[in-house]
Amino acid sequence: MSAPSTRRSPLLPLAILAVLLAVGFTISDAGVQWFWAEVPWFAVLLAVLGVLLGVLHFTRRAHAHS
Repeated sequence: MSAPSTRRSPLLPLAILAVLLAVGFTISDAGVQWFWAEVPWFAVLLAVLGVLLGVLHFTRRAHAHS
């Protein structure tokens, strides 16, 4: 019987980072401003990338355990 791998996949942290960057904002004296106010398509791209990486992570994990 082989020991389970302790190697961690970088996909989940990257997925979380992409989603958090998509909804990121800054607070200044002028108020709260969304990072991507001038380029909202980039936030959509980051959100989609985050979801895809998350799905890829969990499908690879499910296949590894079966």
